[in-house]
Amino acid sequence: MVAVGVEEKSLIGFIMENSCAVLLQELQNIWDEIGESKADQDELLLEIEKECQQVYQRKVDEANCTKAKLYKLVATKEAELAALMESLGEQTPYSQVLIGE
Repeated sequence: MVAVGVEEKSLIGFIMENSCAVLLQELQNIWDEIGESKADQDELLLEIEKECQQVYQRKVDEANCTKAKLYKLVATKEAELAALMESLGEQTPYSQVLIGE
């Protein structure tokens, strides 16, 4: 199962690297055509890198928020299940019911 995850990550990384490399090459060609200075090219590349980091950070923040909401929802549902089982007079912990013991 881990190998599949690694393969998926590798494939995603490969696709991203190739698509970014193609775009970077296109950008380099344009800069060469218009005579963009090396200093300006470096500045623009740093700007692009910063923007990419901001996008990744925003996506990580969104994923963490979603994860927190899911954990809260699970905890709420577990509490509801425990209350329901208690009202039915069940003494078995709900986790044992969920795994079929």
